[in-house]
Amino acid sequence: MGILALDLEFEKPEEIMLATLLSDVGLLCLGEKHDLEDYKLHPLKSINLVLERKLPLDENIKKIILFSHENCLKTGFPKGKDVNADKIPPESQLIQICQMLDEKSLIKKGELRPNLEEVKQVLLEDLSKSRLFELSLIAKLKNYWQLKSA
Repeated sequence: MGILALDLEFEKPEEIMLATLLSDVGLLCLGEKHDLEDYKLHPLKSINLVLERKLPLDENIKKIILFSHENCLKTGFPKGKDVNADKIPPESQLIQICQMLDEKSLIKKGELRPNLEEVKQVLLEDLSKSRLFELSLIAKLKNYWQLKSA
């Protein structure tokens, strides 16, 4: 995540790395039997947990964490339909895309190891069709991955 943010020339890749590390801390608050609504609040809970520990968080990092599960189709969370799609930071979108890449490239018992280049290609196609994220970010990723695989 950090190297990708750096290579894609994000202004402050260290903020993305920190936000990535802290964005799911709120999952620790969920009990064994939690409902979907509790899960959807975990980005906000993550921010609150960090702040309760008196750890300072820059406003931009808070924003990246808060929007780490939002998307341009307004089907994400915690804001969902109430989110202003233009306000979703590209850093938050990058976190989600990297999580999707991780999920698709998991090595599963009894299956062949996924070819990372093929996984990236399929992911880019899916993302382009879905309109979940800014097309400019998808294009930037596509160019970067093509350069790295050449």
